Amino acid sequence: MAPSNPSLSMLWQTREGIEAVDFREQLLDHADVSRLMDNPFVKGIQSKRYSPQALSLYASRLQQIVDQFPKQLARLLAICPLRTVRLHIVENMMEEEGFLLEDSQLRYEETKAHPYLLQSFGAALPQPRPDSWANGNQGVDKWLSGGCWPAVAAFHFVGIETGIFCLFEQLIPAFIEQYGFDAHALEFFTEHLYADEIHSARGVDMLVAHCLDTSSQSLALEGARHGARTWYGFHSVCARDMERLDSLLVSQSR
Repeated sequence: MAPSNPSLSMLWQTREGIEAVDFREQLLDHADVSRLMDNPFVKGIQSKRYSPQALSLYASRLQQIVDQFPKQLARLLAICPLRTVRLHIVENMMEEEGFLLEDSQLRYEETKAHPYLLQSFGAALPQPRPDSWANGNQGVDKWLSGGCWPAVAAFHFVGIETGIFCLFEQLIPAFIEQYGFDAHALEFFTEHLYADEIHSARGVDMLVAHCLDTSSQSLALEGARHGARTWYGFHSVCARDMERLDSLLVSQSR
C-alpha cells in the first residue's frame, strides 16, 4: 500500500513503476506490428515487385544480421544480472547456433544452425551484387556499454522477435506463390515463424516479471520501440534499394 503523504506517494510511484498488466500492453504496443504489416517491402513481395536479383540483396543483408545475432545475445548475456533471464538468452543462443539437448548431452548439428538455414534461401537466388550496406546499431551498443540490460533485452525479444514472426507469417505465402520457393529454401523463415513467437512471449513475461520500477520499465519500452523501428527500417531500406537495383538492371538491359 502506498503511503498517504503526497511527497512520499510520488517517490513510491517512481519506485513501483507501471502496473504489470499495463506494462505488458505497452511493451506489445511498442512492437508496432500493425505498422510493420504496411511496410513497402511486404507489399512488394506480395505483388512480386522485385526481381530475383534484387531479392538476393535482401538475402545477403539478412544473412549479415543472422550471422551476428548470437554475438549480440552473448553481449546481452554478459551484462544481464538475472539468472532466469540469462537462461532464456542461453537457450536462444543454443538454438541459433544449432545446439540440441538430447539425453542430457549437448549435440551440435550444423544444418540446424540458423545462419546455415538462411543460406538455403540465398542459394535459391542469383549471386548478390556487391553491397556497401553494413549491419550495426549504435543505440544498442550504447546500452550494452552502459549495462542497460532491460533496453537490450526488449530490443531483441520484443522489438525484433515479435516483428520477425509477424512479418514472416506474411512473407512465407508470398515467397511460395509469387517466387516459387520450396520448403527447403524457406526453412529459416518457417523455423522463426514458430520459434520467435515463443521467444517473444517468454521475453515479454520476463521483462514484466523483473522490470518493476520506472527506470527499468522506461528502458525496456525504449528498447522495444527502437527494436521495432530498426526492424521496420531495415525492410524499408531494403525495399528502396531493391527498387533502385531493379531500375538499374532495366536501364542496363536496354
